[in-house]
Amino acid sequence: MAKSTMPEVRHHEVCLLLDAYGSLLTERQLTFLRHYYEEDLTFGEIATDYGVSRQAVFDAVKHGAEGLEQFEEALGLVGSGWSAWEAVDQTPQGLSRSLGKICERIEGRSDQVDLRVILRELKVVVRSLEPESGVD
Repeated sequence: MAKSTMPEVRHHEVCLLLDAYGSLLTERQLTFLRHYYEEDLTFGEIATDYGVSRQAVFDAVKHGAEGLEQFEEALGLVGSGWSAWEAVDQTPQGLSRSLGKICERIEGRSDQVDLRVILRELKVVVRSLEPESGVD
C-alpha cells in the first residue's frame, strides 16, 4: 500500500495495518496506536491516561506506524487485498461514493422513489461487504 497524503485514507490504511500486524508491535505501541487511530484520542489525552508525556505517545505512535509499514513492505498482506478492493471500487471511499449516489437519488426524487430499486441497490452494496462475497 502506498503512503497517502489524504488524512482519511491514511487513517484507514493504518487501521488495516493494525488489524493485520498489530500483534507484532510492542504492547505500548499497539495500545497507543489503537487509542489514537481507532478511538480518535489526542496525544495529550493518551498521555494523561497513561501518565507519560505527549512526546512519548507521539514517538510510540510514529514508530509503531513505521513498524506496521515495514511489516507490510516485507509481507504485503494488506496491499494485495487493498489493490483488489480498489479494482472493484470497494475501498471505504468507493463504498461511500456508492451510498452517496443512492442518497442523492432518494433526495432528488423523493416523491417518485421506487423503493424496490433503492433496496436492490443497497443490497448490492451490503453484499459487497460480506466476506463470502467480497474480493478473494
